[in-house]
Amino acid sequence: MKSRMKLPTMIAFLLFFAPSALSISWRHWNPFQAQNHAASSLNDQKDTRSPNSRGRTGSHERSSKDDPAMPFDIDMRLISDDSSLSHEIWVKDISEPHSRSSLTRSGARVACWPSTGGIWIKDVGLVDMEFLGLSPFEDTPRQFNKTAEDKFCTALKMVGADFWNLPLRSEAKIDGACDTLETCFDPDIKNPYLLAWPEDQMVACYIPIALAEKKDNELLGGWLHSLTMAERCDAITYLGGKRCKCKAHCPDLKNMDWSFRDPGPGGCADPGFGEEGPDYPGFNPAPTREIIDWAEAYWAEAYCARNGWARMVQWSGNQVAGLRVWR
Repeated sequence: MKSRMKLPTMIAFLLFFAPSALSISWRHWNPFQAQNHAASSLNDQKDTRSPNSRGRTGSHERSSKDDPAMPFDIDMRLISDDSSLSHEIWVKDISEPHSRSSLTRSGARVACWPSTGGIWIKDVGLVDMEFLGLSPFEDTPRQFNKTAEDKFCTALKMVGADFWNLPLRSEAKIDGACDTLETCFDPDIKNPYLLAWPEDQMVACYIPIALAEKKDNELLGGWLHSLTMAERCDAITYLGGKRCKCKAHCPDLKNMDWSFRDPGPGGCADPGFGEEGPDYPGFNPAPTREIIDWAEAYWAEAYCARNGWARMVQWSGNQVAGLRVWR
């Protein structure tokens, strides 16, 4: 009787307790554990660096996915060498322009993509936006008509845009934290001038940026506070810049496309009163009273009182005398 009762007990033990014991033992002793751990370690060490950071050795990386305290999806790499330990922060997604203009607080970020490749970019103010025909109230989408885009690029270069070749080269990236194409990469072509193109005078006004920055800040404020291209031209002249009517008189700007603003070699010389010839067919030797009044009012004095300064612009004696003959 005693032996009969032991048999059911043994069967119950085998059915209910043996699998649990085997499971616990398997967790602590797994003949494949070392191999799986090694494979897991290899997976953890896979190269997850961005394309801009691959190819460098001796780096340890950490991303915002591993550390919730990091607000942006960036790679932090600690690069060690023989002498020092330094760190660089690289932003994965550099902000390239995707529209012709993107409005900012003071103007717009403007870009164009010429048919020859690359990209021209310029942060512009309201004066430049009017010159470029851009809306001050909404972004302007990118145009994919190559002819129209090349024409717009010509105008954008006239207000001082910089150029970058595309695709970007990772080795040319500027060290440090950056988030836009302009701050992450030096331009391949950099504009060195402040430029103005007044419509009423049909001239080009320019001054090297380095020279303008050496002037008194109050004088440079005339450029920053100008509301029209004509006022910008006056500010450039007051800073010591130049003005010219065509490329022949502007050797510094000879490589710039002036579009329709360049009258050609024949347009550089002003005809005198009573002068008529093949270069000036049908020239009227007697200017109208409106022209005389406009010329003297504009050229005799140019006041910029709201900028905190005023100046006198003297026209050449011969031209003033020539105008006064017709009074």
